Amino acid sequence: MSDYRITLLDGDMQLAELTVRSAQYRQVRRLLAERFPPEQGFVLVVEGGRELRRVLGLNHHGRRQIRVEYLHQGGSEHA
Repeated sequence: MSDYRITLLDGDMQLAELTVRSAQYRQVRRLLAERFPPEQGFVLVVEGGRELRRVLGLNHHGRRQIRVEYLHQGGSEHA
């Protein structure tokens, strides 16, 4: 599963942080850029994320134990 973390900044002040599914990313990104234009000092920081699942083994009931990690990669600023 992929998702994106979008942070909205006004100067040094963080106004919002959103986690957005990849299916809605383009629409949300466009709406935020329209509502909070860079010409007025707003900055959107976008980080791509991934969910990693790893099977650790079997528990005493024979069920798989899974470790889930959420990784956010890079922080690119978009004006």
